[in-house]
Parts: sequence; structure tokens; C-alpha cells
Amino acid sequence: MMPADLRQTLRDRIDLRAVVLLTATWMLLWGHLKWLDLLGGVLVSVLVCLLFPLPRLELRLVLRPVAFVRLVVTFLVDLVAASASVAWAVFTSRRSPGGTVFEVPLRSTDELFVATTAGMTTLVPGSVVLDLDREVGTLLVHGFRVHTPEQQQEFRKKVWRQEELLLRALAPDVDEVMARDPGGPLQGRSALTGGVRTSDGGGG
Repeated sequence: MMPADLRQTLRDRIDLRAVVLLTATWMLLWGHLKWLDLLGGVLVSVLVCLLFPLPRLELRLVLRPVAFVRLVVTFLVDLVAASASVAWAVFTSRRSPGGTVFEVPLRSTDELFVATTAGMTTLVPGSVVLDLDREVGTLLVHGFRVHTPEQQQEFRKKVWRQEELLLRALAPDVDEVMARDPGGPLQGRSALTGGVRTSDGGGG
């Protein structure tokens, strides 16, 4: 039988929500779904919680199963499609397709959802989040083969769709957040201006 003090230590150090989030991050890094990878992710997450205890997470999340499945499926489809598109461009272009750096304002300013949206955006080939402004919820991204303002706006719409799926899957105040208009580039309100940092405040 496990001693009472050991049980209490495990309860204090292992937060189920932290284990779930760390395991999900582990699976995203591997890029595929296999039972062995899932088991390894759970074990690594538990070890991280035991060896590097953090303050218990106070997350206001509401899990909506159908919306969560839609989020995962859409992300995996985007991952495959973007990988194929980047590979095709690399092997067929005679010169480097390049890209541009621009802002993508988000609806949410919650640090968890801003950071998660940034992470999912970076994991999709062809897009890299270079910085973020948590105060106003703005990402600074580099888009592969994105050059014109019209292409930048199309890229923003893809990120907004990803953010919407994430919010509908987990955000407790999804209707309130979705009622906001992400708008256009936040020049003057964001610490990220025209792809160049203008101050140290707010940037991630």
C-alpha cells in the first residue's frame, strides 16, 4: 500500500491538466498518432511534473468533444496539405519562393489561446511565428510564398479559422470572444510594427 505522504506528494505534483497539455504537445511534435507515442508522451509528462513541479494550473477551459475532434482533424488535414504544398514548391521552383513578415491580430488576448494558436501556426509547414504581443493578441509571422497584401489577408483568414476552432473547442467565453473583430494590422497598438520590434513591452 502506498504511504499517505507519498500519495499526497503525487497529488500535489501531478496535475492532470498539465499532463494532458504536455502530452498533446508531445504528440504534435511527433506529427503522427500512435499508441506507443501516446504512452511515451504520458510517461514523459508525468516525469516532468514530478521532477520539475510547477504551481498548479488554473485553467478556465470547457472541453467540447465534437468541436475538439473537428479542431484535431482540421489541423492534421492542414498539416498534410501544407507539407505537400511546400514540398511541391521546393522541388518545382527554379528560384526561392521566399515570403514576407507581417502581423496577424487575433480575437483572443488570453495567453493560453494566443500561445496555442501561435504554436499550431508554426507547426504547419510554410508558416513561422517569429514573435507575439500578448497584450493585444497579435502574431508576427513569416508566410511562405506570401508576398502581396491580398495573400497576407488570405493567410490571416487561415490563422483566424484555426483560432476559431480552438476557441470553440476549449474557450469558456467563446461567444463573447468570437463577437470581436480581429481587424487588420495593429500599427500603433502593438509592440510589433511592420515586422520590426519597436519596443520591449508585450512581446513574447
